[in-house]
Formats: sequence, structure tokens, C-alpha cells
Amino acid sequence: MSCDNCKKTLEIIEDCQRQLKEVAKVLREEPKNIPVYEPPCMDLYKDRVLLKITEAGAMCGMSRSTAYQMLYNGEWSEIAIRLSERSIRIPLKSLMEWIEQKKDER
Repeated sequence: MSCDNCKKTLEIIEDCQRQLKEVAKVLREEPKNIPVYEPPCMDLYKDRVLLKITEAGAMCGMSRSTAYQMLYNGEWSEIAIRLSERSIRIPLKSLMEWIEQKKDER
């Protein structure tokens, strides 16, 4: 390796170390104005009796895939209602009871 390549490599390493120090400094600081995810408000669904799986998941702050995992791993299977072969809904009241139950378990 030529001397010029060694110098460039050392410069890159030193630059990376400087950047890591800056990141570490930011991580040690108090969080400021960091947006916090808030699930959709209950008002969005107040007139609904049955929710789609994705809507129920959104109310709990879950992704679509996590919501379906909750259904298929049995967590929501007791409260879910199968309307047809391809249509599954969760009663809003049952979901709210499930949420309260999970809060109590903590």
C-alpha cells in the first residue's frame, strides 16, 4: 500500500471517529422535540361497532403485520368475528376490554 493510501485511510478513520463522538454526544443529551407516535384517536371509530384488523391494530399502535400476527397467534382470536371466508372484524367493545385487561396485567 502506498503512503498516500495510508494517509487517506487514516483520515477516513479519524473522520469516522469524530462523527461517532458527535453521535454519542447527541445520544447523551436530553431528548428534545422528538415526535412520539400516537395511535389514532378513539373518536375516529366511535360510531363503528366492528373494526377491521388493521384498524384495531392502529388503535393499539401496531403495524398491519403485527395486528394480523395478533389474530393468527391466538391473542385476538377469542374476540374476532369471522363474517365470511375473507372478512374478519373485531368488535370495538371487545377490543377496549382487551386493552384494559392488558393494562391490568402490567
